[in-house]
This record gives sequence, structure tokens and C-alpha cells, in this order.
Amino acid sequence: MSGVVTLAERHRRKMERMERAIVEIDARLIAYAHEHGGRFIRYGSTAQGRMRQHSDVDIIADFGDPDATQDAANYAETICAELRMKPDVRYCVSPAFLTAVIEHGIVLE
Repeated sequence: MSGVVTLAERHRRKMERMERAIVEIDARLIAYAHEHGGRFIRYGSTAQGRMRQHSDVDIIADFGDPDATQDAANYAETICAELRMKPDVRYCVSPAFLTAVIEHGIVLE
């Protein structure tokens, strides 16, 4: 072939990169949660196996103390950006929303 990368191949490569990024994000969030005594919950399409090219990474930081939770949320946003993933990080959610997210999400602690 002439070295031309098809649209289908670019799509496949991007999805593979995104899948590797999610694995790395999870590992780094787990390490952070262990070190700082809290948890992250990843939910939405990346947690439910429905990730697409334009998916963001939905994360809730839950660390009890407001300052610690804010720091954790900032950390999650930073690592997503480093790995070229679009973050959607929340840290101040209602108990009902948190319960619903935990039911369908992935708890990283």
C-alpha cells in the first residue's frame, strides 16, 4: 500500500489509544486514592463499555474533606489531559447521584 492511512484505521488506532489511556487513568487514580484515603468513581460510557471516539471520562472524586476532594478532582483532570482524554470530573454531588453512579460505575479505591 502507498502508506495512506484509511479513516477506519485511524479510528481503530484512536480507540486503541483511548482504551490504553483508560487503563492508565484507572491505575493512577487507584494509586492516588490509596495514598490519600478516598475514592474515585468512573462512570458513563467508559465504564459501561460504550466508549466512542468523542467520549469524555466521567469521574467523581469522593475524599470526604472538601479540600482533599478538590485536590483529587484536580489530579484526575490533570492525568486525563496528560493522556489526551477529555475529563468530566465532579466532586460535589448529591448522595442520590453518588449512589446511582456507584451502581453503574467503577469504584477506584
